[in-house]
Amino acid sequence: MLPQHDDRRRTRHGMTPIPAANDDSAGTDKAGYQVVAGSREDDRSTLIGLWANGLAEGRTAQARLEWRYLRHPEGMPRCFLLCRKGSMQPVGAAAIERRRMRFGSESVCAGNVIDFVVEPKHRSLFPAVSLQREVLQRARGEYAVIFGTPAERARAVVRRAGYLCVGPMVRMVRPLRWSALLSRFVPGWLGRILGPVIDHALLATASMHGLFNRGYRWEWRARPDADFDGLWQRIEMPRTLVGVRDRAFLEWRFAGSPFHAHRFFALLSKDDGRLVAYAACHAEGDALHVDDFLADPAVPGAGRRLWLDLSREAYREGHRSLSVEFLGAGRFRREMDALGMVRRDEWPLYAAFEGRPELSSPSGWYITGADRDV
Repeated sequence: MLPQHDDRRRTRHGMTPIPAANDDSAGTDKAGYQVVAGSREDDRSTLIGLWANGLAEGRTAQARLEWRYLRHPEGMPRCFLLCRKGSMQPVGAAAIERRRMRFGSESVCAGNVIDFVVEPKHRSLFPAVSLQREVLQRARGEYAVIFGTPAERARAVVRRAGYLCVGPMVRMVRPLRWSALLSRFVPGWLGRILGPVIDHALLATASMHGLFNRGYRWEWRARPDADFDGLWQRIEMPRTLVGVRDRAFLEWRFAGSPFHAHRFFALLSKDDGRLVAYAACHAEGDALHVDDFLADPAVPGAGRRLWLDLSREAYREGHRSLSVEFLGAGRFRREMDALGMVRRDEWPLYAAFEGRPELSSPSGWYITGADRDV
């Protein structure tokens, strides 16, 4: 659990009022709200109520609270609540989640902004900006980097609050069965003939790559083990900010998730059996989604082999597509481009930091679905 601040004084509802951040462009609307710091232990029902009103999206709010907050390996995220002045009834909330990261060989303590929600009738710009500015102001004193991937309706708010848009986190998709896609452009009977031909031609390309690069084998694992710690310890990404991906984090983030059943596609060296790359995956309908991946840059061809072997296995299991979300350096995206992945949706990454100009560009980051608010 993160340390409490000395300037907190408990009120009747376990919260301490904090003056809302100034907004010179705001009208009188801003005077009607205040931001308060949650007590961590006493506001569970409050958070569940707010999430069910605009964040839970059909998922069980109680399960989210227990997983994302009460079982978080870095301690319970710190919550901030938006209230009407003269009332301690919250109408909005946001939280900061502690995220251990590395920038090259330097350890960095970062804050991930999660669970930003405001009740519909209070969603004017000024109350939301006041909440986000207060969260950012408090986080600056505790974290070297603050970041998040807000929903579309919240992006104007976080820009106004003082965050920089680093660039787009892109969802890349590789179709694995072309019959359905071709039916949009050619008669159905022709698509049913050409689709399997294209599918097998693409798989043959992957197989040929494997024939000339036989130093690897793969297997599915239900949970991360000590090999994942070993891979993380060997990873070096100069001038790149990457979140810690050790066994404890992966166990919590994926194996412990109440929302998806994840498996780990593990790529191993045949010489010594070491883990050289992995992809954390879950199936949804007829699609296989990669929520996180990591390959040892010091092992030639490991990244490309990971994607090739995973696409073949996804096809064998009957999936129609393989997808991944990523923001980072071009060398990682080129491995996906070589697989035939195409760009689909985008979510911009917003961040606040000082003295790290490299973080102004996507090439200074390594962000996957593991780092997104879910």
